[in-house]
Amino acid sequence: MAGVIQIRTEIPGPKSRALLARRAAAVPRGVPAVTPIALVHAEGAVVTDADGNRLIDFGGGIGVVNTGHRHPGVVDAVRAQLDRFAHVCFPVSTYEPYV
Repeated sequence: MAGVIQIRTEIPGPKSRALLARRAAAVPRGVPAVTPIALVHAEGAVVTDADGNRLIDFGGGIGVVNTGHRHPGVVDAVRAQLDRFAHVCFPVSTYEPYV
């Protein structure tokens, strides 16, 4: 992963700080903010914050850990499902992709 990490500003940078300030004003304090960055893009194991800093994602969101962000197979499967319907609560209605 040589060259993956790119630090363009201090962490958090000015754009991340601005969004974090908005978050502090709008989001209940019971919802934690673990890292002082505001993400705008992710691919594979690399995330990019609002200031253009590229970092390795050691936090990995649920469902991302095994495949990385935006894995083409996962993106294709999501698109195919969205063409059918977005969500049905499985205990209420059985649907084939879940089974």
